[in-house]
Amino acid sequence: MNGDRHLDVPQTYEQLIAANASLKTRVSELEVINELFRGRVTQLEQDEQNARRGEDMRRTSENQLRIHLEESQRRENQLKRRLDDLETELRELREAAGPRAKKMRVADMVGDSESSTPQSST
Repeated sequence: MNGDRHLDVPQTYEQLIAANASLKTRVSELEVINELFRGRVTQLEQDEQNARRGEDMRRTSENQLRIHLEESQRRENQLKRRLDDLETELRELREAAGPRAKKMRVADMVGDSESSTPQSST
């Protein structure tokens, strides 16, 4: 009860000095604890920011990989279509050429050209 406080026995000077020193010690202890809490809060805030940055970087990386994958799939599909077109074109050319003609040998072509050139008589 606060009303009884004025009825307390007054303290001596030595008791006041001891009580004051005790309170100063307690204040110092509380300041140290408060600094520890501040440091921990700062560390947790930095960890949270780093985690957010890491998550953002992961998302960005995933998006870039997804874009590259889609581009690769598009290129693959284009190349497949081009290959199909070329195979169709080759098949049409083979069909238009009819049965396979015998391939001429280089020796046959050289022999034909020698026989068609006039030979000099010596």
